[in-house]
Amino acid sequence: MRMNALLTAVIVLGAALVVAACAGRYKAKGGQGAGFVSLSVDEFEKAISDKEVIRVDVRSQEEWEEGHIPGSIVIDVQKDDFLEKARALLPKDKTIAVNCRTGRRSKTAAGILAEDGYKVIDLDTGFVGWQEAGKPCEITD
Repeated sequence: MRMNALLTAVIVLGAALVVAACAGRYKAKGGQGAGFVSLSVDEFEKAISDKEVIRVDVRSQEEWEEGHIPGSIVIDVQKDDFLEKARALLPKDKTIAVNCRTGRRSKTAAGILAEDGYKVIDLDTGFVGWQEAGKPCEITD
């Protein structure tokens, strides 16, 4: 009985390590080799002032409704159909500006999109950093 529990624990731990290693390739800080660039709040604000840049919030719909960067659309990176929705909504000839709450999910999304051929920029500190810097926000009723 104890041997089965030990074997199960080893298998679960091994699987978790494999998943973490695979996911790590999308969590790279933007820059050389990551396929996208992470920008500070001020740099991101300047970049999205270009009306050709498409703003994408990769949090949940509920999080987005509580507050978001004006003009952003929401495509939840944690949903299985993230890439499918992105392909349907986002043109590859435009720069895609992604953000999430703190910058972690947006780096995952940026990696996925960059790997699929999109030009992507990421808000390094996420919506939290955006709010802390006093930048404009919208709330959806």
